[in-house]
Amino acid sequence: MNVNCNRLGIENIYAVNRDGIQLLDYYDVDESELDRFQPLSSAYAVIFVKDKLLLGFNKYRKQWEAAAGKIEAGETPRCAAIRELYEENHQRAGQLAFKGVFRIFDPKHQEIRYRSVFWGTLDALEPFHCTNVDEMERILLWDFKSDIGYVDAVDIKMIEMINLQAEL
Repeated sequence: MNVNCNRLGIENIYAVNRDGIQLLDYYDVDESELDRFQPLSSAYAVIFVKDKLLLGFNKYRKQWEAAAGKIEAGETPRCAAIRELYEENHQRAGQLAFKGVFRIFDPKHQEIRYRSVFWGTLDALEPFHCTNVDEMERILLWDFKSDIGYVDAVDIKMIEMINLQAEL
């Protein structure tokens, strides 16, 4: 069952992915303001090599997605983004810039959560060797045009919204 958060009085839904996760808002805030957003459940590492986006193919969800994951107890969102980038894509981040917070609605758990997003560039990719414990089975650099199959719609919309904000 896909529950729409409009029933909760929320008007904007910018994107919905295959799991029903709904992207509601983008907050262009300073990293020092992260405590305002609770629960801050995950951190993203959006990485570009030249003008191409690094994506991993999630073998469980059968989709392409940006490196992201849960913020562990005692871990900062920035450290979580760096860790997730390495765990999921086997890449080491150089400098990551904080780009803001996104509010999402998870219909499965009937809850609003927040995602922190960090942005970076790499000169080149390190080798990726998939093991049986990896969540991602392969990675690629995507030009936003090539048909690679399903790319998580919420991830793509978050990246588009950050790019739009940067152009203002």
